[in-house]
Amino acid sequence: MSRVFCIPGILFLLCAFVLSFLVSISLPFLPALDIARVHFRDGNALVDGRTVTETRFGIWAPCSYETDGSRICEGSGHGYHVSISNTDKDSSTNIGSGWTRGLAVHPVATAVTFIAFLLSFSTHVSVTLISSLVSFLAALLTFIAFIIDIALFAFVHHEAGNVNDVGANVNTAPGT
Repeated sequence: MSRVFCIPGILFLLCAFVLSFLVSISLPFLPALDIARVHFRDGNALVDGRTVTETRFGIWAPCSYETDGSRICEGSGHGYHVSISNTDKDSSTNIGSGWTRGLAVHPVATAVTFIAFLLSFSTHVSVTLISSLVSFLAALLTFIAFIIDIALFAFVHHEAGNVNDVGANVNTAPGT
């Protein structure tokens, strides 16, 4: 089998690995790559007790932007909790750690993609076949991570809409 036919697959795996790696770093380290963004109208929202205009959900931490433009990120870790309420504190909601814990599938998918990328350089037929199977597993894990991103977005959209007088506008972000 000619190696020329393997080059596009190697390039696709390289691109997939680089993009997946960047998303796996995410918030708080790369502020531009988050999963969901919640914009609040006129700073009428309290997120974890702070008056904010925007909250971003990343893989490792949520980051909020206060009315003066400063960014505050909670302690980074696996599975975090965010509470959103209006300034009167008569309407609130919680985004529990159960909804953000699944975001850790992104680094797992990145690791499997990297293994498939390394295996794709082999000239042995059996290793090339294993590389194809590992690539399929990486694609499946990446798809599961995407489904988790969509589920988190939908849940945040639903819950933020239930908080009165904050004017929440929820959008997907580049990390999705």
